[in-house]
Amino acid sequence: TNAGSGRHGLVLGDSGIGKTTLVERLTTAAGLEGAVSSRVQCYEVEREIPYAAIGTVVRGLLERPGASGTPPEWLAELARTIPAVAARYPNLPPVRESAGETARLRLTEAVHELASAIEEEHPVILVVDDVHLADDASVAVLHLLMRRTQEQRIMVIMTARQAELANSPHAGRLLEHREPLGLEAVELPPLT
Repeated sequence: TNAGSGRHGLVLGDSGIGKTTLVERLTTAAGLEGAVSSRVQCYEVEREIPYAAIGTVVRGLLERPGASGTPPEWLAELARTIPAVAARYPNLPPVRESAGETARLRLTEAVHELASAIEEEHPVILVVDDVHLADDASVAVLHLLMRRTQEQRIMVIMTARQAELANSPHAGRLLEHREPLGLEAVELPPLT
């Protein structure tokens, strides 16, 4: 990832097997090498809130070096959905009116612009813990982000319980489309 030819990761395993610990150790080691990260823990009760997971990831990126290099029109687009952006950058320009699919695409583009501005200074690792519990809108944003960032210093790492991926159609499709996403699945077996 640091060289701009990164892959993304999906760590699979049963509950309590060590998925989160493994990913935390990876992000800590990468942080010692200069990478920045943002993490979200997904919960069942937030599954029906559109962009809940991606909103938390964006909030985690706002204070990172390079975030203020994001073009103001894209920060304004983020602020439309994520109030923390407007609080951090109070003098943003007005946003262009959009609705439906156009609004979703603009939000996705804005997330990409924010991550890209940060990766100009530091490699970026976005962590989504228990992606099988993430809202579908956030998974769709992550899907597009993974496709667009394979030649950037941006890595998406997700954890999931494989048996529960089928409960989330959007998250389950990540495995089906792993090649075009540059997604490697790593299955953690039970330890002796």
